[in-house]
Amino acid sequence: EAHQWLGLDRIPGLGKEPRSGELFWVRNRQGIAKHLKRPVPNWFAAVALPAKGQMVLAVQSARGEYHLRSTMRHELLHHVLGGIGHNAFQKIPSWFHEGLAEEFSGEVYLADSGLSLSWMAMSGGLRHLSDFERDFGENAINAAEGYALGHAFVSMLVRDYGQPVIGEILLEIHNGASLNHALIKTTGFSVITLEEQMRKDLVSFRAIANEFYRHLITVLFLFATFLLPVVWIKKKRRRKQVEAGWELQDEESKLEEDSQAFSPPYED
Repeated sequence: EAHQWLGLDRIPGLGKEPRSGELFWVRNRQGIAKHLKRPVPNWFAAVALPAKGQMVLAVQSARGEYHLRSTMRHELLHHVLGGIGHNAFQKIPSWFHEGLAEEFSGEVYLADSGLSLSWMAMSGGLRHLSDFERDFGENAINAAEGYALGHAFVSMLVRDYGQPVIGEILLEIHNGASLNHALIKTTGFSVITLEEQMRKDLVSFRAIANEFYRHLITVLFLFATFLLPVVWIKKKRRRKQVEAGWELQDEESKLEEDSQAFSPPYED
């Protein structure tokens, strides 16, 4: 499926079938580091080694079977993309690699970081694709931004030009073009122009509305979390005022009864 989704089956010389590979299951990130024989950032959940034909997945890093399956699809895409050839593979920027893997897997990695590209674009704090040309750094928030940007770019390509455009771009790269020249050949626009369009899309009404809807439950939960104690305190204070009023009425009634009980008889 990944081989066909990338359009590699239509590239002469690569064949109709994807290359074989090895999938290693490890317990946690320490297992990934042990397999790689080097430390890994604390946001790693899996890693693909296309040059070796290997994929390594940490089981405990997944939050259930769904996330484990989507992570496996993500790494399979990286592995299959390695079949394009070493030189072509090296020409593809990291953000585009991850954007392709996320679009195919159906899940944005590190999406639970709470990061919003739309709000960052509106505030002018959104970084550029070129900042994630080769890696995503050690910081999970920075990595989340790079992954989300890559996914937004690839999603825009698929939406505006159709899914087959991915195979057309990779064919150009396989034939020696850079990603920038491949995009110009297939879409008529450069990376910079397409990125500008993506950033405009991120601050569009549709994008803002989607962001608002996506975070609506969280906003309502936070609103309720802060509002309910205030309502409870006001209600408690009001109840005390009512009870104090009742006590005052009882005391006045009692005094009135006592004054009538002990008052001398009326004499004309």
